[in-house]
Amino acid sequence: MSFARPRQPLQLNDGEIFERLGIAREVPDFFCVVTAYPDEPPIHAYAAVIDNRSQDPIFVTGQDAAAMPEPSITLPAAASLHGAGGTFFHSDARIWNASPTTFATVLARYVCFTGSCGDAEQSFLVAPRHEMVFDDVVPSLFHAPETGGAIEFVSATAPRRRSECSSRVSRPAARLPRSC
Repeated sequence: MSFARPRQPLQLNDGEIFERLGIAREVPDFFCVVTAYPDEPPIHAYAAVIDNRSQDPIFVTGQDAAAMPEPSITLPAAASLHGAGGTFFHSDARIWNASPTTFATVLARYVCFTGSCGDAEQSFLVAPRHEMVFDDVVPSLFHAPETGGAIEFVSATAPRRRSECSSRVSRPAARLPRSC
C-alpha cells in the first residue's frame, strides 16, 4: 500500500506494482483501483501506458468509480476489417464493473455499416470489480468479421468501457499507429 502526501505526486511503475502483487509473467491486460479515505480531499489518478509493439504512449485518465454515469455507453467506431497493403484494423474493448458488490448484466448492441451484423445483440455478466476482455470485439462477441460500425453497451449498473482501435500488419518492418 502506498500513500500520497498532500500536494505531492506519487508514481508507481509497473515493475513495482507487479512485484508487490507477485506477478512474474507478461500481463496482457491490467487495471488499477485508486481509493482515498472517506472525508479526505479528492485525489486525481491517471496512467501512462506504453504500447508493447509500437512504443506509443497512451494517456489513460482516471475515472470516479463512485459516480453513476449514464446507463449506456457508445463506442462510435468499431471494426474488424482487412485494408490495403496487408493491414488489418480491429477494435479491442474492455468492460469494467466498478461496483464492489453487485454483478452487472450488460447488453451489447452492434450496428454495422458493412456486411452482416452477425449476432447483433449479446448479453453478458461482469463480476464485481472485474473486467471483461474482448480482443477484436466485432468477431469475438458479435460473430461479424469483415464489418465495422458502432457498439452500444447498456447496463443498470453503469459499466465502464475502454477500447482501442488498431491495425496489424503482416510485414514486420511496417509500423502503423496503434490507436485510431
